Amino acid sequence: MRNTQLDSSTPPRRPPARPETVASDTESVPFRYLPAILTTLAAALVLVLVFGLLAYTSLRLTIDSLTDTTGAFQGSLVSSGPCGLAALVLGAITLYFLNATRIAILDIGARPTTLDGAITQRHTGRGRSGGFWIVVGPPAAPGDLAAPDGAAQPAMTVATGAGPGTPAGRAPQTRGFVQGSGAAFGTQLPDVAAAAPRAAPPDTPLVVPRASRLAPGEVNLRIDKAIYQALAVGDPVQVVFSPHLQHVYYVRKHLAAGGSLILRNLALI
Repeated sequence: MRNTQLDSSTPPRRPPARPETVASDTESVPFRYLPAILTTLAAALVLVLVFGLLAYTSLRLTIDSLTDTTGAFQGSLVSSGPCGLAALVLGAITLYFLNATRIAILDIGARPTTLDGAITQRHTGRGRSGGFWIVVGPPAAPGDLAAPDGAAQPAMTVATGAGPGTPAGRAPQTRGFVQGSGAAFGTQLPDVAAAAPRAAPPDTPLVVPRASRLAPGEVNLRIDKAIYQALAVGDPVQVVFSPHLQHVYYVRKHLAAGGSLILRNLALI
């Protein structure tokens, strides 16, 4: 018999934040600004210490393998090269988290940023460490926004050379051959070209690639999966986030029937 009950020692999964509906689009939403920033700062400091210690250890091992007790050069670069490369990589990671620490310190004394706009893109796996992301830009005309995810995109077609009365994509009635007249094959080529129907190929859709860079006024923000699924491209929103780390606190989705939906973000940077 298989036991289907969970062990009591298994920590329960954190449920996603439930959306809150408010009647006014201007009603203030209470939230705590510093806890997320301080948590990110503490995590960055710990990672700086860990990777800094590993980088220092790798560097010392590299130096010791290349020199003797008197400081004279010995050893081979081939044997000490991997250790030196590891020291460089670990040093670069340490600098990365040092920069994250600096940005978190800047956010401590800053005020949250409020951005009113619309969702222009939804994507996953791009940017820092994957996750779920939205791109928020200035409100635009309905025709300027991409269709929501899963909706059929309007096909852009290549202009065809079909003449009047020639349906595109229909099979030609002839294979393009003419009756032999006894003349040389080279002299019949113009007649063959004239006899071939000018049927246009079927309409070919063009795939418009997603822009790899943000447009002026757009911001790329990481959010929870629950918020990601509740939003669609073109939704008018208000996003509140920290100005330097760009940690999202909540997304206010404006409803067509009036009022708004408050979606609180629980994911860290």
